[in-house]
Amino acid sequence: MALFLLGLLIVVGSLVAAVWRVHWLRGTLRTKAEVLRMTSREEEGGGQYNMMETVYVSQLQFERTDGATCSFEQKQGNKPRFRVGDRVSIRFHRTDPSGTAEVPFITNELMIWFAIVMCAALGSGFLYAGNELRHGRGTPSGTVRE
Repeated sequence: MALFLLGLLIVVGSLVAAVWRVHWLRGTLRTKAEVLRMTSREEEGGGQYNMMETVYVSQLQFERTDGATCSFEQKQGNKPRFRVGDRVSIRFHRTDPSGTAEVPFITNELMIWFAIVMCAALGSGFLYAGNELRHGRGTPSGTVRE
């Protein structure tokens, strides 16, 4: 029963994440932002070895739909493909323009959807295994059937 409930929880969580992501994306607007400044700095990375890593920080500025000017920082581990003075395409949510603004990268978007799909597949596997055990068609390892 625990496997079945765990699978159900993971599948429902994946569906909620997918619906939330689509809802968030529908509320976003796209515009162009100007790159004002770019810097790089060494930061302590996470992980097993806590090695220093280079982080690139870009300061960008854009105009909202109401004409007000917003700016935000974009952090990334790879050197950006744009330069100071370039106008780049950005995405922001209309409820919090400067807090949600980002330069969209296809790899980031693909990784989010890949994680949602993998969680749904994992949850489906737990659902299937839990259902088999609930109905007695599957037996846990080490059990003897007579």
